[in-house]
Amino acid sequence: MLQLSRPIAPPARPTDDLRISGITFDAGSVRIALANRRAFDLDLHRYPPLLRASFEQRLGWVLVDGGHGLAWPELGLGTRAVEGLINSRQLVRQAATPRLVGAPAVGVA
Repeated sequence: MLQLSRPIAPPARPTDDLRISGITFDAGSVRIALANRRAFDLDLHRYPPLLRASFEQRLGWVLVDGGHGLAWPELGLGTRAVEGLINSRQLVRQAATPRLVGAPAVGVA
């Protein structure tokens, strides 16, 4: 399986640091690693423009919101929102919220 990633230098922060420290793509998912060593696996089907994007386009992300959010300016994704298309604070809130049976989950590692 082809994986592409672009590492980010981890910040020197306590374990409650929710800034994004790394991103890895495979064919159908993206793994968002946080500075506090948590990781979230997201299905790219939730983000159709990213699913259709080439690996090179997927690697064109930029950090926004003080390192908590991701945007893909080349694809026009997340550039209008201050928090970005994918935001670490939202991922943590979603993972902590009880879900209804059958509702899609955010994968947490």
